[in-house]
Amino acid sequence: MTYFLYKPIFLLSNNTKVKKQHCISSEMKKILVIRLDTIGDIVLTTSFLRELRYNFPKAWITLVIKPEVYNLVETCPYVNEILVYYYHNRGHFEYLKKYINALKFAYKYLLKRNFDLAILPRWDFDNHYTTFIAYFSGTQFRIGYSEKVNQYKKIVNKEYDKLLTHAINNSTIKHTSEYNLDIIKYIGGTVSSNKLEIWLTPQDEEFAKKFYISHNYDINRTNLLIVLGIGAGEYFKIWPIDRFTELGIWLINKYNAYLLIVGGQKEKNSAEFLEKKINSIYVINAVNKTTLRQTAALLKYCNLYIGNDSGPMHLASAVGIPIIELNGYTKSKQFSNGNPIYGFSPYGSKYINIQPEYFCENTNISDFSKKFCISGITVDMVKQAIEENFLQLILKNNIHNENRN
Repeated sequence: MTYFLYKPIFLLSNNTKVKKQHCISSEMKKILVIRLDTIGDIVLTTSFLRELRYNFPKAWITLVIKPEVYNLVETCPYVNEILVYYYHNRGHFEYLKKYINALKFAYKYLLKRNFDLAILPRWDFDNHYTTFIAYFSGTQFRIGYSEKVNQYKKIVNKEYDKLLTHAINNSTIKHTSEYNLDIIKYIGGTVSSNKLEIWLTPQDEEFAKKFYISHNYDINRTNLLIVLGIGAGEYFKIWPIDRFTELGIWLINKYNAYLLIVGGQKEKNSAEFLEKKINSIYVINAVNKTTLRQTAALLKYCNLYIGNDSGPMHLASAVGIPIIELNGYTKSKQFSNGNPIYGFSPYGSKYINIQPEYFCENTNISDFSKKFCISGITVDMVKQAIEENFLQLILKNNIHNENRN
């Protein structure tokens, strides 16, 4: 359907053929990066933005993002400009609305800028019409991953390669962060580091210290501080809150640990439930009380993250703390829309991925959701992972003190 929407404009334009030659050089003066994704994807793009700047030190780099992640990137030292794309297109004629919004945004903010190069880092399917935004921007060279990289993308993004001048066809199983950095190499650049970054301000750091003080936690004490990441973008990725509660009680009673609860507005009721059930001064509820950067600043003082596949999990990975990821994919199902689970796993820190052994039975949810069985992860499985993989490491290396410095 989308192909028939853009085909008339496509045929009338001057770019009816994909340019096979590279023709991309370090002399590019204006670069457009479009990343309309969620928190985790943005965190995994931070190394890409740094390496892009190192390879194009004199270029004007414009980053287009969703409003939800603006706080995370507004302090990025590697871009000159950030544009926010408002994309709410639900309801009737959703595809047409996305198409029109992409056209209007490109015409209003991008077309007159004469960008030399547009980069679409996302490897998986394009569900926000970023390819259209790049095409309508009139940018000379438009580079992104081909519609052929996986079967699902081949269906939902049919003919999208025609909107690019350089479509990278790479189906090799890699991490999302590595896919991002491969674009740097594709355009002739070099990658000096794959390290993720979070750009905190002194105000963010000060907020974290005051927040802990206000909750009677001394950042200089030796008690374990463990994060419980209770939320996720999709409901079927969320571990039951009563199990988080049971785990939290066990951590407090057995290890005298403090618990930092993180999440957003959607997790507010669950956090209050957990806080009430545990009823302990050892629970620090930060849910819906912080910005993304402030959350990252709080995480720097923690020893271990335990939680769902979510934005805070990737923030924890970026600041370098160990992670236990509760992933609802059964061990027999390793692919999500053609992209391996590994592609979205924590990157840059030690982690354990806990998955259920079998599919859930008697579910009345969508086919996509049936691939998940988050309730198949028991509290005992998480306890075992803590005791076998992390506790001795935390106590031996005193990670708490390392992260504080």
